[in-house]
Amino acid sequence: MSSLKSQKSAATIELLTPVARFRDEVPSQAVLPATLDGAVIGILGNNKPNSAVLFAALVETLGREFRFDEPIVRTKESPPIPAPEAYLDELAAKCSVVFTGTGD
Repeated sequence: MSSLKSQKSAATIELLTPVARFRDEVPSQAVLPATLDGAVIGILGNNKPNSAVLFAALVETLGREFRFDEPIVRTKESPPIPAPEAYLDELAAKCSVVFTGTGD
């Protein structure tokens, strides 16, 4: 009769916690314009199926109350991929306010 021997191996378990750590410094908030009249509006779409519809409705709604030129619109290549630095730099440099969202 053969005997079975148990072998114990050392296993490592890495425990990850989703709890956010607090920062010591608070990031500054952008200064919003008092009005959108004459503002340069930026739109950063995420390329989800309804994001273009969402932003078209937003621009139309804002246009009923404010007067501004055609918005600067940039669309990410894919929802999970971050926006290119060039898009972010351009929108930050040229726009008074930038809208972004998911459009699901």
